[in-house]
Amino acid sequence: MIEQAHTRTHLVLTHDRCEMDRLLSLRESIHGTGSRCDAEDCVEFSDLSVRLARQRPDAVLIYVGNSPLSIAAPLIFEATNAGVPALLIGPKSNAENIVIAFRLGARDYLDETNLVDGLLGSLDSLSQRGDLGFIPGHCVSVLSAHPGAGVTTIAMGLAFRFAKLLSVSTALAELNNAVPELALLLDQFPTRTLTDVLERAEIVDVTMLRQAMVNHPDGVDLLMQARDIRQPIPPGTIAIRRLLTLLRAMYRTTVFDLGHEYTPSVVEAVRLSNITLVVLRADVPSLHLTRLLLKDLAENEVSADKLMLVVNRSGQGGELDSAALTQGTGMKIESWIPDAPKLVNMARNRGVTLDTVAEGSRLSRELKSLATKLAAKFK
Repeated sequence: MIEQAHTRTHLVLTHDRCEMDRLLSLRESIHGTGSRCDAEDCVEFSDLSVRLARQRPDAVLIYVGNSPLSIAAPLIFEATNAGVPALLIGPKSNAENIVIAFRLGARDYLDETNLVDGLLGSLDSLSQRGDLGFIPGHCVSVLSAHPGAGVTTIAMGLAFRFAKLLSVSTALAELNNAVPELALLLDQFPTRTLTDVLERAEIVDVTMLRQAMVNHPDGVDLLMQARDIRQPIPPGTIAIRRLLTLLRAMYRTTVFDLGHEYTPSVVEAVRLSNITLVVLRADVPSLHLTRLLLKDLAENEVSADKLMLVVNRSGQGGELDSAALTQGTGMKIESWIPDAPKLVNMARNRGVTLDTVAEGSRLSRELKSLATKLAAKFK
């Protein structure tokens, strides 16, 4: 990993003489989002004003426990007066608690039994509105309507291009349901795998996920399946949502290899991604299947603005031209990745990245151009 995704969000946790075990549990959940909450950041209600005067955090978490929410009113005022958003934490969330929290001036009400997910979502929302220093990373998904389009090749090429081009922390996650290849393609031997993460999806946090990432020397952290697995566990939509949220908290850019199988988890990943590349080949079967995929995505309320069409293995004789593909899909082709079987085979057989064997080639230039185009959309 080249760098930390961004400066860790700094949170203050205030409470009313909370038991030490409960405080430790709350801090563990906060740290599970990748945020910072040091021991001195845990203060009793009476000490909040002094803590805010000493150093301004990114947000204040007010643990109300089973007390009436009204107890938080003066604390919310103190935080707001200091220019810091306040979030309430308490028992299981319900509509009444949320309404009361907002009436008191809090920015959110978080369920203490599911604090990691709730806090991640709340910090993301605050950041999107410009109310927080936390900046979530960007996610690019790559998928196809059929096997053989080269999704993994393009996902790998983009991830390593992002790391080199943007000089930011970058992750590549293998989330397709087909026989996994990433560990073999990059000659890696992961000790902890995607399956390990998915089996603990309901409790996984930043620390656990970081332990499963493999640091590639070319600057990309990899989340892979084992080399010998043939039937990977298909991730559920909840696991996908949690995984993507954590990766966006950890990395400035994440690339998802979604393969070619259309499942609810794939739809969820596409919905949560900033951009999704739909890879096709310039022939009639690929065009027909891609058109069906685009129709399915539209019916699942995926905006066409989040989709980009990429033709892979272009330059072969007898292909459909740009006009035919555009007319058939209703979308323009954003990139034409040239067919380069010799370079691709060399990289696959040596277990190295495409740039290692293809630097300066037309294939490398086109991947760089595509990565540049995508990076411009992130700004």
